[in-house]
This record gives sequence, C-alpha cells and structure tokens, in this order.
Amino acid sequence: MILRPPIVLVVLAGTGLIGLIATRLVREYWPRMALIGFLIGTLIYSGLGAAAPDVPGYYIVYYFVVTISFVFGYCTIYLLSVGFSRKVGNTLLGALSKTESARKWNIVIIAYILLQFFPLVYPEIKLTELLTPKAPNLIVAWQEQFREQEVNYILKLAEYVRILIFPFFLIALYRYRKRIVVLVFLLFLPIYAQHVIFGYVGRSPIGMALLLVFVSQWAMYPKSRTKIAIVGMIVLLLGLAGSYYYVIIRMGGRPENLNVIRASIRIITDEISFPTKVGVPLIESGQQADLLAFVRWIVTLPVPKIFTGEIPGARSNYDISEIILRVGTGERGWYVILPGLVAESVYIYGTRFFWIHGIFLGLLASISIRLVEKTPQLLFLQAYLLILFSYILNRAGIAALLPYIINYFILFYLFLIILVMTRPKERAAVKFRPRFP
Repeated sequence: MILRPPIVLVVLAGTGLIGLIATRLVREYWPRMALIGFLIGTLIYSGLGAAAPDVPGYYIVYYFVVTISFVFGYCTIYLLSVGFSRKVGNTLLGALSKTESARKWNIVIIAYILLQFFPLVYPEIKLTELLTPKAPNLIVAWQEQFREQEVNYILKLAEYVRILIFPFFLIALYRYRKRIVVLVFLLFLPIYAQHVIFGYVGRSPIGMALLLVFVSQWAMYPKSRTKIAIVGMIVLLLGLAGSYYYVIIRMGGRPENLNVIRASIRIITDEISFPTKVGVPLIESGQQADLLAFVRWIVTLPVPKIFTGEIPGARSNYDISEIILRVGTGERGWYVILPGLVAESVYIYGTRFFWIHGIFLGLLASISIRLVEKTPQLLFLQAYLLILFSYILNRAGIAALLPYIINYFILFYLFLIILVMTRPKERAAVKFRPRFP
C-alpha cells in the first residue's frame, strides 16, 4: 500500500505532539506506559491508514478528535485519582506481600491450566489428541461456532470459573517473572490447550502472550532495555512472517515462496489498512449502531449466559461485518472484519458525538491502570491491561475489550472491594515503594 508522505508526516507529528503533552501530565510508570501504548496502537491501526490515496480528508480530523478525546478522559481520571490510587496500592501491597513465596499461588496456576484442559477429559477422554493435534482450520472453527448444539452446563461452568480466576493466574505468575523459560511455558500451555480442543487458535492470544513477556521484562530490567529491544525486534520480525504463513495455513492453503521480510511487509500492510478496507466504507455507509442495544450489551455483559442464554444486544464487530460484507452473521461468506477505533466511534455515536467514545475509553483505561499501578506483585496484570488498551482495543475495538475488562475481572474487583473493607489497618500501615523508574 502506497502512503502519501505529507499525510504520514502530519499524522506522526500530530500524534507525537499529543503524546508529548500528555506524558508531561502523566509521570508515573504504568499510567504513562499505557498511554504511550494506546497512542502507538491507534497510530498503527487508525492513523497511518489515513495517508492512503483513497482516504478522504475528513478521516484525519476524526482520527485526531478521537485521539485527543481519549487522552482528555485518561488524563482527567489520572489527575483526580491520586489519593485513590495510593489507598488501593497500599491495600494490595499488604494482601499480596507473600505472593512470591506462598505456595497457594501455585495452586491457582495449576487450577487454571487444568480447567483449560478440562474439555479433553469431559464429557469424553481425548487426551491422546495432545500428541496428535489437528492442523489449524479457521473455516471449521467458524462453522462449529455457529452450529446449534446442546449446551453442556458442566463445561460452561468450568469455563466460567476459568475466566474468573484468570487475573489471579496472572498475579501468581509473579513468582516466575525471572524464570523466562517457565514463564513462556505457563503462558503458552493454555494456548496449546485451546488449539487441541478447537482445532484452531487465533493470532491475538499468541501475540498477547509474547507481548506479556516483552512488556514484563522491559519493566523489570530498565538497564537491559537495549538488549530487550533488539530481541523484541527479532521476535517481531519472525512473528510477523509466521503470522502471514499462519493466515494462509488456517484457510487450508499453502504459503507461497516468500522470504521473512516480504511476508512481514504483507502483514504490516494488512494491519495499517483498516481505514481503507473497512473504516471509510463504514463511515460512508451512513449506518449507525442501535445505542439502546449497545448499552444493553454492556450492562448485561457480567450476567452468566449459562443461566440466561444469549441476551439480545448490539455486538458492534458482528454488525459492522454484516454491513460491509452484506452477509448475515454465520452465513456463507461472513467473517469478522475490523474497522479500527476511529470508524467504530463514528458507527456507534454518529458523526456529531463520536468523540464520546474516546472519552469513555480514556476514563475506563485510566481507572483500570490506577487500580493496579502501585503494586509490584501485579506486574503481569499491569502488563496485561497495557496490552488490552494498546493492542486489543485499537485492533478489535470495544467489543473485544469490554469482555476482558468486565467479565474476566469481576472476581478481582470483588477481591479488591473486600480487601478495602476488611483491611483498614494494613492499608494505613503499608507504605508504597516504587518498583519501576
């Protein structure tokens, strides 16, 4: 894809200026890193595509308005929550002080991984598939997802429990933060389980696991960041090439004879072309989300569907895919396509109020980071939130983000509320000691 150099320069300079001003206000490590991560993500997935020849001029205005709106919401909460962040940090420091040594955290890790493998032993034992995994097949996986089948309540309950303890799995990984081989093994074992069970696993879980390792090591070893960056660039290059080949293999094809550089360039081109392929066509379609259904979807997200069944609501990525592809969800030729954050904002709130999306997400990001920023034992939870707001939000939008922030963290929020209510002495006595520069 050919990009117009003047527009690229404007986007880079404008995003850089916004980041420079914002980071002058946000000075603490994790809030600043999360903000920088968001800006990099939105630049890649929504900004650079504005320089494509067929993208109209109004799009770049939308891009800067959404970016500034997010930063405004983010910085507002950051500046207003200094005392709140300190109190939560002191509370968690007292409660998690023995995370590195207490054996009970290993039980959390074992329980989480066993729950991942549970479908291989119930309702029938299929452990032999661990040694003979199927080749990835996206087509079959999609067909299975939309095929009507009887609900197995035991499997659903096991999945729900696994989701609830996921944040505690990340906390438990703190004891292995310096044992990189063990850490990678524990992160990729659940991914392998998903592949064996479903015959397919998306690229995002793999990318998130790699980013989790990179971000955590970057935070832990500030004096080694040059080496970490070099290793990260090599892994990124190989990962991009592997991603290209994986896209072809999962559709039943065979990779053509491309070298690593050319394969990487193809993936990069795809990742920055969201505005041209989906974003602008979606905006110019003039269609808008059903706000009432959208709010209903958000409100009912925490409700376990195991008891209620599916609750009608707007699933923005599915609805957007129907608009662009002109094919109903689950029908032949339908698949999920991603518009980028800017076009999503316009689709949900319209051309007059799209900036609300940026402010809402900025508030949400700042509150989330403030909850965990001052507790060293939450290293992997901090890194995970950074990845959600920099990568998942910008690539897959709010429909992918909110299930993580709401459903996956319900038990953690309850744990935090109980701590605040029952440990006032520890909260007052423990003093926060910065972990990272």
